[in-house]
Amino acid sequence: IHRPIPEYGIVTWGKVLRKRVGPHYKWFLQLTVDVPDPFPSYAPDACGINFGWRHLGDDEIRVAYLVGSDGHEEDLRLPGRLVKAMRKADDLQAIRKKNFNTIHARLLAWVREAGTRIPAEFQEATATLAQWESPHRLATLVYRWRSQRFDGDEEMFAAMEEWRKQDKHLWTWQANTTQRDQEHREHLYRNFARRVADRYGVVALEDTD
Repeated sequence: IHRPIPEYGIVTWGKVLRKRVGPHYKWFLQLTVDVPDPFPSYAPDACGINFGWRHLGDDEIRVAYLVGSDGHEEDLRLPGRLVKAMRKADDLQAIRKKNFNTIHARLLAWVREAGTRIPAEFQEATATLAQWESPHRLATLVYRWRSQRFDGDEEMFAAMEEWRKQDKHLWTWQANTTQRDQEHREHLYRNFARRVADRYGVVALEDTD
C-alpha cells in the first residue's frame, strides 16, 4: 500500500485487478475513497508548471519546473539511479531479441533441411515460421512439440527448450524490473503533486495537447 487510507475516509468503490507481469499474473486492489471536508480551505498562492523533459548531468532527467507566486521554485527530476535502472529493461529486451533471432534462424534452417522427414502436423505448424517475430509464438510451438516428439528431433528440440527456459527467465526479469521502476517513478510524481496541492490554490499549465 503506497499510502494509508485517510482516517475519516469513506470507501465508495473497490476494484480487484489482475495484471500480467511477464509470464506471471499479479493482483491489485484499488479503492476509491471519499474524504469529507466540512471546512474546505484553499491556499492563496498560485504557481505555474512547465512540463518539458531535459537530460541533465549524472543521467538525471528533468520532467517539470515550477515557479510559485510566493517566490518558491522547484523542479521534478528522475534521479540518475532510476534512469539507469529503467535502461536495464531495454538491455534485457535487446538480449531477448538477439537470442530469438539466433534460435529462429537455426530452427528455420533445420525445418527446411529436414523437409518431408518432419511429420505433416509439424510442417503445418511451422508453415509460416519465416514470418514469425514473436517469442511467445515460438515458445508455444515448443510446448506443443513436447507432446508431439518424432525421430531425429532430439538436438533441435533440446536447443529450443533451452532457449524457451532462458527467454522466460529474461522476460520475468525484464517485466519485474519495469514494474518496479514504474512504481518508483509514480511515487515521485505523486509526492510532487501532493506538495503542489498543499502549497498552492491555483496551478497554471501550458495549453498543451
